[in-house]
Amino acid sequence: MNVPVKKKRIVGTTTPADRGSLGEELAARLEQILSSDSFDIASARSGLGEAASTIREQSGQQAILTALYETATEIIDVHVVGQVLQAAVNRAKVLLNSDLAYLALYDQQSKGTRVTATVGSVSSDFGSLHVPLGAGMGGKVSQLREPFFTPDYLKDERLVHLPRVDVGIKAEGVRGMVGVPLIARNQFLGALFVADRVVRHYTASEVSWLQALAALIAVALENARLFEREEASLKQTQIAYQSLNARLAASEREASIHRRIVAILERNGSLEELSSVIEKDLNATAGFVPALGGDADVPLEEKSYSSGVGDPAVLTLRVKTNAALTGSDRRILERVVQAAETLLLRKTVRGIEKALVGSAVFQRLMTAGVSVGEATAFRGELQIDLLKPCRIAAFRSGEHSPEALMSMVRQAIGDVPHLVAQSEGVALALYEEGGPVSAESLQGAINIVAGGRVAVGSVLCPEPVVNADKAVRRAINSVDLVVMLGKAGDHTADLNATPEALLLRNAEPDDVAAYIEAALGTVFAYEGSRTGELIATIRAYFAAGLNAAKAAEALGIHYKTVMQRLDRISKIAGIDFKDPRQMFRLQIALFMLGMKGS
Repeated sequence: MNVPVKKKRIVGTTTPADRGSLGEELAARLEQILSSDSFDIASARSGLGEAASTIREQSGQQAILTALYETATEIIDVHVVGQVLQAAVNRAKVLLNSDLAYLALYDQQSKGTRVTATVGSVSSDFGSLHVPLGAGMGGKVSQLREPFFTPDYLKDERLVHLPRVDVGIKAEGVRGMVGVPLIARNQFLGALFVADRVVRHYTASEVSWLQALAALIAVALENARLFEREEASLKQTQIAYQSLNARLAASEREASIHRRIVAILERNGSLEELSSVIEKDLNATAGFVPALGGDADVPLEEKSYSSGVGDPAVLTLRVKTNAALTGSDRRILERVVQAAETLLLRKTVRGIEKALVGSAVFQRLMTAGVSVGEATAFRGELQIDLLKPCRIAAFRSGEHSPEALMSMVRQAIGDVPHLVAQSEGVALALYEEGGPVSAESLQGAINIVAGGRVAVGSVLCPEPVVNADKAVRRAINSVDLVVMLGKAGDHTADLNATPEALLLRNAEPDDVAAYIEAALGTVFAYEGSRTGELIATIRAYFAAGLNAAKAAEALGIHYKTVMQRLDRISKIAGIDFKDPRQMFRLQIALFMLGMKGS
């Protein structure tokens, strides 16, 4: 039944004046009955029954007023939303002497209500039941924004029944139910419900009592929410104030240390002075050590700091503290690193100028050439003799640009006289043969500096003044072959004198065709117009790292089929798959074949 609630004094309540006039009226009625000439038992019984009914009604209304007053007193000082909600359902259950009471708050996003407080429920799922707008009792009250009750929920056809909602109702055994909206400041907050596990017809007075209780609860709920918001805002303000004070103190400390660092830079001080700033102000141990590749920058820990100085790093600042590093500490350390980089920059300007001159000389060697007289002059300036046998090395890495590799090469070679340049996307280095730098030691050093595997191909150049350009071409071809063979980062022997030198010079198309024919011609002849399954098997076998099982998996065929094909290829072409030399030739032939698009 849909019960509209009028905005007037709650039905059934009395004032002291009402109760006085009611007592006088009862006394007058009793005196009238006793003094009547036609007094009889039936009339007296009827009159006394009416009087008793009136007294009971007055007594019930007085109890309701007392309960509402106690509710208001109980929740007036409650500032926690959860406590207000629980107090509401406890009081509602007692007020209507029902089996169950619950409160559902309105969810703005889902436009429905969700149960947030219960008393008397037996189902664990009921305490979080969500009811969409218009469905069930919750949805009905949310939609109408006025009281609504039903004597038997599951049989009431006025309600929209959703299976998942009705399941929760059935689990509680609910039949009779009444709900009233919670409204404060014209805003719908949710609904308060009481329910019974029997059929019950709620009276208008009971609905009015529950609505009066809901009005109290709505105001208390809104006040509790407001208090929680204000309390949260106050806490945020306090936190912000504390944070501001901490940042101010840290800024003053940073400014003082910054002035000391600037003073060191102005007098062109040393790295040791920068270390002393850290040790004094951060109560730590600090020092600059040579960078070792990937060790130049390590993850920051709570009580340690490590950062490379320079790009790429040539030194590493390492710090150990007794306490955890703060954000301010890390900013100070970053400024120290920047100051150290400035000092290093000043000290290495001459070295950079020398490197630029060396690069220009190397570029001339590769293009226009250098005269004997110029080579003699460069020997005094660059400490390298271009009239003696030298080694030219080419460096390639997918992780670093040629420019970055050039810088890394300079670090790897160190103080040994050398020239560095770039050509065709690779970094190049020229240094005297027979000196402290060997091809093997250079390979290890560049891997460390780069923090990964770098492909290196080197060739001997008997007289750079005459044939540096050709040696550079062979070095680039050599490093490309190293990459093709998957040997980047590994030291490889000089490939200049092998039959496979075909890849290390500008080969003619006929040479390539002849090489492929020599290695795979019999296989092509055998397959003829077939699908090329033998060539595909060889490629898959190499791609799988000479693992027949993986090759079979890649081809989608049986392992035995792969073995049979390899055996057939071995017989047709006379290839021994256990001979590294033959395997090398075969792989180069396949590479050439792929380059031709076959």
